[in-house]
Amino acid sequence: MYNHLFPLPGCVLPSFRTLLIKGPYSASSPLHLCLSHLESRSASRALILTPSRDAFTASLEEFNDHWLLKHSGTGKTSSLLSKITIFYPPTPAHWLLLLSSLIPLQSHPNSAPLLAALPTIPSLIVLHEPSSFFLGTDDTSFNVSQYVNLIVNALSSTSYLSAYNSNAHATSGNAEPPQEHISVAVFDSQADDLRLPLLARSPESGFNPFHEEDESVKTKFVSKEQVGKFLEKYFEWVGTVENVPRHSTSTDLMTGEESLAAHHAKRIVLRKSNEQDVPLEWAEVVQPRRRDSELPETSFEWTNT
Repeated sequence: MYNHLFPLPGCVLPSFRTLLIKGPYSASSPLHLCLSHLESRSASRALILTPSRDAFTASLEEFNDHWLLKHSGTGKTSSLLSKITIFYPPTPAHWLLLLSSLIPLQSHPNSAPLLAALPTIPSLIVLHEPSSFFLGTDDTSFNVSQYVNLIVNALSSTSYLSAYNSNAHATSGNAEPPQEHISVAVFDSQADDLRLPLLARSPESGFNPFHEEDESVKTKFVSKEQVGKFLEKYFEWVGTVENVPRHSTSTDLMTGEESLAAHHAKRIVLRKSNEQDVPLEWAEVVQPRRRDSELPETSFEWTNT
């Protein structure tokens, strides 16, 4: 059973229960992770939570993954894509409410339909860009714990669903082995850039430590911290994606000239506590448009590290 962030022969991820991906990851990586996860688990489903349908769709369209364009309409890939459920909670409150109400449909067969009822318990839950809730706002009204709470609630929900699944399997008399643990993956490109206060601002009523005439006092009180560093302790594996300097490709070496395609070289460093880092490099190759009506397509080129 393999998981990967790219189409094969891209790198294979280590087995994980919890995974955090930070930095400028490829826009299609959450889908590739879901597809690869489901490919070896025919009875499973995957769930994605992302704050904005428009932003999620726009990022995929702009990236324009060549592999997905070629294969998403085929029977096998199309069938796997149909097993991915995507919810778009627009605010942190909606996100938390959705997580708290995730239930398997068969557990309440006679109840009214629920928005968060699932046909089967997913074996993979992907949390996509939770930092976007806090960007472009008056971020002094938010704090680090509110962001972390989005992640911790998801982990708690998966623990509940895993326990429910184990109990249901034990009482069903099913001879088949129970579904393995539910994996959680977080993709957040802004996790290391987002800074929030450790403490919430005091309410306007009652004692207020802020003096409107002294902005330095207010700024000092709400000093901000990098959110990403508070996340890592919750995850078994952490992958940090970064851009690397342009390198010559095999095509360049063979032709002696630069290709018309744009090569964006990147690296991901996978890290697990007390284990050696695993660095992997690739290039996102953006091909020139074939017709004015088409967006450039992006494919992947692998390098040895």
